[in-house]
Amino acid sequence: MRMDPRQTIVGRRVFVTGANGFIGRRLVDALDQAGAKVTSLQRSRGAKRGASVRAIVGDLNDTALLVAKEQGRTEHVLVFDDHVDPNAYWPVFVALTA
Repeated sequence: MRMDPRQTIVGRRVFVTGANGFIGRRLVDALDQAGAKVTSLQRSRGAKRGASVRAIVGDLNDTALLVAKEQGRTEHVLVFDDHVDPNAYWPVFVALTA
């Protein structure tokens, strides 16, 4: 029996960077509609998201802010920002999912 992929994301805690960007905002909306618990990182306040989407206005360079707000609350990190070198931010991503 094949499982509906939308059922696997329900209730999962997902952290998305670049949430105001072209791909990021659509991804946040799709994850929210699929039942994920989404936290979005965005550089500025953007369009109103679903009531269940938690927005953090900030920057990946502010490690202390991100760890203080998200440590232990994240299962998956999705990065949608062409200016981000994933290797440079790996310690941040590990801290968020610890």
